[in-house]
Amino acid sequence: MKGMKHVEKDNSLPLVSVLIPTYNRPHYVTLAVQSVLRQTYPNIEIIITDDSTNDATKEALVPFVNSCHNLTYIKNDHNLGGEKNFQKVYSLSKGEYVNYLMDDDLFLPEKIKRMMEYFLQDKFGTIKLVTSHRRAIDEYGRELSDSKYTEPRAAQEVIMNGWIAGNSIISEFNWIGEPTTVLFRKKDLIEPFGTFCGRQYRSGVDVASWLVLLAQGNMAYIPDTLSYGRYHESNLSKSEDTRLRAIMDWIHLIFHSYKKGFLRSTVDRKGAIESCIHHIQMIKPTVGEKGKQELAFYAHLVKQQAAEMEEKEASYMKKYYRFKTNTAKPLPLVSVLIPTYNRPHYVQLALESVLHQTYPNIEIIIGDDSTNNDTKEVLKPYLHCYPFITYYKNEQNIGGELNFQKVYEYSKGEYINYLMDDDLFHPQKIEWMMEYYLDDTDENYKLVTSFRPIIDGEGEIIPEGLYQRYPHDLVINGLEAGDSLVEEFNWIGEPTTVLFRRKDLIEPYGSFAGRQYYNSVDVASWLTLLAQGDMVYIKDPLSFTRSHDNQVGNRQSLRVSTTTDWVHVLFHGEKKGFLKDVGKKRRSIALCMSHIHHVMVHYPLTSAQVQEMMFYKACLQQYLHTLQE
Repeated sequence: MKGMKHVEKDNSLPLVSVLIPTYNRPHYVTLAVQSVLRQTYPNIEIIITDDSTNDATKEALVPFVNSCHNLTYIKNDHNLGGEKNFQKVYSLSKGEYVNYLMDDDLFLPEKIKRMMEYFLQDKFGTIKLVTSHRRAIDEYGRELSDSKYTEPRAAQEVIMNGWIAGNSIISEFNWIGEPTTVLFRKKDLIEPFGTFCGRQYRSGVDVASWLVLLAQGNMAYIPDTLSYGRYHESNLSKSEDTRLRAIMDWIHLIFHSYKKGFLRSTVDRKGAIESCIHHIQMIKPTVGEKGKQELAFYAHLVKQQAAEMEEKEASYMKKYYRFKTNTAKPLPLVSVLIPTYNRPHYVQLALESVLHQTYPNIEIIIGDDSTNNDTKEVLKPYLHCYPFITYYKNEQNIGGELNFQKVYEYSKGEYINYLMDDDLFHPQKIEWMMEYYLDDTDENYKLVTSFRPIIDGEGEIIPEGLYQRYPHDLVINGLEAGDSLVEEFNWIGEPTTVLFRRKDLIEPYGSFAGRQYYNSVDVASWLTLLAQGDMVYIKDPLSFTRSHDNQVGNRQSLRVSTTTDWVHVLFHGEKKGFLKDVGKKRRSIALCMSHIHHVMVHYPLTSAQVQEMMFYKACLQQYLHTLQE
């Protein structure tokens, strides 16, 4: 069209759908369409769904429909209403990315291009929405001064953690912006637009969807003005019903946002409740008698929620604080140690599972032994937001064993839980396990473990991997548990599964009876701990162990080192009190010899490895012969 800057279409770039639901605003919607046609990003489709009560909009858009090959216009047969029209235009879109445009708002020419730069550089899909400063304009398009709602949130471009950003819009106001302001990836909107935790919002439809997106990752903020939001009489005046619906939406957020990871801390929850109650008091004078009664009911609901939260908090503090001479001692620090190697996507998921923990005193140590900076880039936003995360990048690759020990050296916690970089914690893992330690005044418990399902590379539970050792929580004698590890298999679990007291690990992690193990590093440390006391088994699934092809444990060469570790336990376990029973020892030796035979038959070994396995077999046969005499 005349006056429109032509941008050559480029199908090699992802398609962006600009969605314009419109209602009786023919003049404004033509200006909105023109602002999309001026975009410098070269692969855009425009979808317009017209819910107007007359044909004025249809007639105004005829020139665009006739001349723009990338524009689709639909006139609804009957008036659908705003909510359904929003969803209809979304259903018609084909783009990988979506940006709504309110029919009276405007895009600046660089908006889509600037925002898409973030998504195109986001190799691991961690950014879930991009927003920017948006300038208010009046009905004539004149710029208005910024208010607290529109003033820039940051002075420079920044990537923000999704939960932190979400908490702020729940507790403060929607500074992220209206639908016009935000560009997002279509597949990330896992609920219909305007829906949060299964409820279709009536007023805060944009906030509902921003929270759905923020619960899954980070957001990018651009301080430059990339869109205009129009303020005029028809959208400034909010009816009493609209104001009441906004309060209902807000209350739903407070009650349900924790399900998505928001308002996890007491401070955030109290802040949101106080803001909501304050807002209720503010709008009371603006509503009629019926509205006042409704607001009084909502205020009662929120205050009741606040009282319940305070009661839970008091119960929590009473349960988890030790008292000595009437002085409360804070909860012990738990160090979660994450050694990682070239798994940026998985380690991000692992980290987020720690950030969801309900236990309130945790530090996170991440030791990055990767051969590139991908992991560093993925973790960078978290390091800015969470002061209790310590991250280091090794100058050169030091290998798994040394990296395991290095993260341990960095830690300060009284209690330790490793987290393999591709595994996950249940949100209450640390809390439930620490419950046992805090009640263990005699310090008899040397490790706490739990049932752990096996998940695949996509996070789906593998039914064949479901093995629950006991149907109920149980305290088990340490020596008996250790015997069963040697006699059967490592049912206690991998490093992710176990929480232990730091001072009880009297040998370096992965060592047993003075020897650093090559493969069975977890078993070595479990035996070191079990030699000193009892263990606790929790029947509930408190962690998830990932099984996929790209794992160190899947390499065939390590089966030989597993045998070396096993033989060492058989010859030296008795020094620590294990395998005192001759029958158990014989069964353990027989099982190890069977393992040796299996490895030699089914795996290609070098001549040196064959000789090593034959040597172990001969030693075990001699040992077995000695026991039978």
